[in-house]
Amino acid sequence: MNRHTTALLALAITTTSILALPQPGTAQETAPVVILRSLMTPPEIAQTGQAPEVQIKATIDARGNVSSVDVLSVTPSTEFDPVVVEATKQLIGSWRYAPARTASGEPKETVLQWTMDYSQGSNFETNAPFRQLTPNLARTERDLEIRRMSRGQQSEILVGYAATAERFINKEQRKRIASQRFVVTTDADGDDIARTIAINLEATFNFLDRLFGRDIELMPDGNKLAVYFYGQRSNFLRLSGSMFTIGGNYSGFYSHPGFLAFHQERSNTEELLSTLLHEATHAYLYRYLLEPGVNPGPWFNEGLAEYLGNSTVNRKGEIEIGRAIKGRYVLDYHGGATRKRTGTGWTLDQTKDAIRKGDAPTLGELFLTPYPLFTGERGPLNYGMSWLFVHFLRHGDATKRGSKGVDGDWALTKFPAFLLYLIEGYPPRDAITQVYGMTLSEMNEQFREYAQRF
Repeated sequence: MNRHTTALLALAITTTSILALPQPGTAQETAPVVILRSLMTPPEIAQTGQAPEVQIKATIDARGNVSSVDVLSVTPSTEFDPVVVEATKQLIGSWRYAPARTASGEPKETVLQWTMDYSQGSNFETNAPFRQLTPNLARTERDLEIRRMSRGQQSEILVGYAATAERFINKEQRKRIASQRFVVTTDADGDDIARTIAINLEATFNFLDRLFGRDIELMPDGNKLAVYFYGQRSNFLRLSGSMFTIGGNYSGFYSHPGFLAFHQERSNTEELLSTLLHEATHAYLYRYLLEPGVNPGPWFNEGLAEYLGNSTVNRKGEIEIGRAIKGRYVLDYHGGATRKRTGTGWTLDQTKDAIRKGDAPTLGELFLTPYPLFTGERGPLNYGMSWLFVHFLRHGDATKRGSKGVDGDWALTKFPAFLLYLIEGYPPRDAITQVYGMTLSEMNEQFREYAQRF
């Protein structure tokens, strides 16, 4: 299986800046691209009871900032026009763009003019004459849209994400460190916290390099990944709310084209490490392996991320797969030293119980479950099944021989080959037959036996 991409491994960046400007060479001028914006009617306007159409002219500078906003008209005109004008200016002034570019690729200032129609209610309409990310997308769909953009546009979107993240960092405690593939910015307590975060993220990428890099050409690398680690959960949630119209109560997330964010307020270090390794796995998959249009499914994306997430990093900066899986309890120093059951222990027990009772999905059903259902009511079970199945695919033969923790033929040859089939777009059922020599029914039976012994 040959990838139709050029192998460009880990392009070196010698500065500590998060991004470099894309190289010139575009054939024609490009219009600004909206990165971050709100389409919610400002409360000041909603409270007036008015729903006007507003003619706007705005200047976008060469860095993508709104340098000026002029309201040309308000229709119909009322005594509340000053309120509408001021609220509209503040709204547009908070938007962020990837700037327009000349034919040679240089960023340039642009003047835009368009109409905003507040009559549609809280989610008003705008016919702004520039390309924009589709509003109201789930995070996975938004990432896919970004992945289809040019490298230059992706770099500018990452610049916008980093600029937004900076708004919520405590400037008095801000620290930054650059590693081989990450630039970590944090305001969390601890002199060495940024370095520790970088080591854990690099360890995940290094393990996946060894797993995939021997047999596949990785997609081209780009700028270093931007990582923001917040000391306070509230600031992390403010960032998440600014970036995603539709989202959730995340403890960490990855967003294409290379942005990771986390917060420190976790009940124990095991949970924090698990989140770091989980999201770093998503970053690696989307950055190096999965081409736009190829998606093996949430069972693969989340199962592999959970498999890496339930690991630990030793003092040499190397991942030790599966060690944290054995731990059921951890010391919780959030408000005092107590014994607390880990999420890993809960997930394992619940999954095994569902399999024993026949309530768990079959592998065939798991493969076909889309993200909205995967993360829905049965989300914990789907995550647990996916995690255990990935563990089985890599260690099932070793455990069967009574040598749990020792890499056997599955870990060394079959599992890497299986992953390559998936990222090339092969259905998992066909990949199972091709690599493991089993029917889906046979593998389903062996997996369930494995899960009960786990």
